Amino acid sequence: MDEPVLVAYVHESLGAGESTYGLVVSAWGLGMLAGSAAYLRIRHLDPSRLAIGFALVLSAGYMGLGIASTAALAITAAIVCGIANGVMFTAFVNAVQEAVPAGRQARAASWIEAIGAGGAGVGFLLGGGLAALTDPRAPFLVGGVAGAAVAVVLLAVLARQDTVGSARRRARSAP
Repeated sequence: MDEPVLVAYVHESLGAGESTYGLVVSAWGLGMLAGSAAYLRIRHLDPSRLAIGFALVLSAGYMGLGIASTAALAITAAIVCGIANGVMFTAFVNAVQEAVPAGRQARAASWIEAIGAGGAGVGFLLGGGLAALTDPRAPFLVGGVAGAAVAVVLLAVLARQDTVGSARRRARSAP
């Protein structure tokens, strides 16, 4: 969540105040709790695909924030973002843990944290700059579209890997 932009978004785009800001942030947090809990029910599915699929849902939620015309719609979009964020992050960490050898788990975890912290800094910088130059809705719309584009590319990469892997298995089992 781009919290610095969120303050301007709630005030300028929604014409609301501190209470609405608190509700939007709380809605996101509630969604994250629900998403993390929901992951327990779907953890048997491929974590890479879950992470990418819920990145698409998160992107849709960001776009929902960008077009929301009322506080109620913004709160609803924030719940969607939170749920997607909760599932996506949990699935991502799980996918990394499955892919990384046991002796390198700590190093992988430190990379995840470093990327998260650096990514937030880049997001604040770019989102704040975009909001200052345009409108507080713009970072949510641009972030949503960019996130969806990256997720679609990653899904295509996974599909290609599946195709190549299937062809190799068939070739190995051929007489």
